[in-house]
Amino acid sequence: MLALPASPAPAALPLRGCALLDRRARAELARTLAERGYVVARVAPASRCEGAAAAAPGLLLRGRLPQAVQRAVDLALALRGAPPAAIAPEADIEAAAEDQIRRAQTAGAAGLCLVLPELGPLAEGRPLLDPADGAAIAAWKRLSERHAVVVLLDEADGARQMLAPVRLCDILGAGGVSSAAPSAAEPARTAPPPPAGADPAPVPHEQYAEELLAARGPRPARAVEELFRSRYVPLLDLVLRAEASESVRGAIESWRSGFERSYAEGFAALRLAARRPRMVLDAPDLAARTGRLNGARAVQMVLVDSLRFDLGQRIAARLRTELAGRAVCVDEGLLWAALPTTTPTQLQLLARGPAGLRDPEPPSGREPIVHRGRSATALVRVRIGQRQLLKLDVVEARLRLGGGSFEERMEQICAEVADVVVRFASTLPPRTLLYLFGDHGFEVALDPVRGTCLPATQGGASPEEVLVPAHAWLVGEVH
Repeated sequence: MLALPASPAPAALPLRGCALLDRRARAELARTLAERGYVVARVAPASRCEGAAAAAPGLLLRGRLPQAVQRAVDLALALRGAPPAAIAPEADIEAAAEDQIRRAQTAGAAGLCLVLPELGPLAEGRPLLDPADGAAIAAWKRLSERHAVVVLLDEADGARQMLAPVRLCDILGAGGVSSAAPSAAEPARTAPPPPAGADPAPVPHEQYAEELLAARGPRPARAVEELFRSRYVPLLDLVLRAEASESVRGAIESWRSGFERSYAEGFAALRLAARRPRMVLDAPDLAARTGRLNGARAVQMVLVDSLRFDLGQRIAARLRTELAGRAVCVDEGLLWAALPTTTPTQLQLLARGPAGLRDPEPPSGREPIVHRGRSATALVRVRIGQRQLLKLDVVEARLRLGGGSFEERMEQICAEVADVVVRFASTLPPRTLLYLFGDHGFEVALDPVRGTCLPATQGGASPEEVLVPAHAWLVGEVH
């Protein structure tokens, strides 16, 4: 097991290596490195509380640090104008990181700075980090020994333990064995204290707002997705809790309006484009491919009507607990809904597939019957072309009514959906892939006087309506 050492006192700014610093020092050092031409990638923190924050997109879950780091670095590179990845998505941690470092160099960056949040919540009260999380930290530490890479961690994690590869000669003390391993990195050093009277380092939410406002102009779809996942949605949660500052609300409104305008104006071209983001209509193919990659014997698709991305993340977090030992989430992603963001549109495109995008007229049709009351929690079989899927109406049914705070509404819906999925998963044979996805999202506003939720709306081009979650769960035979 490897415990990270504490950082010695500073003498000069480190240009590579790892450092354990407090929040203010991490922010100051990251800012200074950015001024020196480094690409700075910040991983969104894990949450200490339950409910929406615990499941907010971009926040860490145990065992998911490698994915969170890769998304954060890819986002920072995209904002810097770096070229796209030149390596397969399934590449190992170190190979993917090497590719990211190369892309940073291609973009003219002096180096790469990775800012990690406190890992305590990620450890879930255990002294030892998940092996996957430890492997990610160890990989970036090794990279910082031979590249212009700085990794900044929270000083509270200095005694935290993790599993990391160790050379056999280091364990056995085999003297005289030559090694081509690179020399140790320069000692990690803390950043100098800020001058007296200086403004304190901005809290993450204000940093997120600044990054959203700075991300203007055309962006690759992957960069847009990561901004939405790790910046927009956590800030939107503050707005809906009535806890957001004026600057956060302004950043949300600005980014939302830019997304709406861009997607509405560009959708006609997207329908004919050779390259496009993953869409709801691709769900059957994505589910089948994920099933093959994970050795599934069968694939079962469940479409949750009006499953917005942040609600989907809440449900996934709840399912990880309730399905522990019975199913494991083997893939999670984000899908784009076609315009208009209504159920008939998505169902027709699911039946037609990508060819449906090229139809001269957009799909149309009446909204399907939405089951209410107890029937809302029943899985209804729907045929899409040559395939069948199961459809769950409980989210759509509950959203047609107002009342209650946003947190209360989302937690109630989350519990109902999770209960249905858990009961259904218990009926599936071993090695079945359960693919859970949304068709479109929704917008919800608060009553300005009472602060309660108004009935939700849908059909527009806002990020909340367009971007929906997809989670693949491998059921049975889980060890």
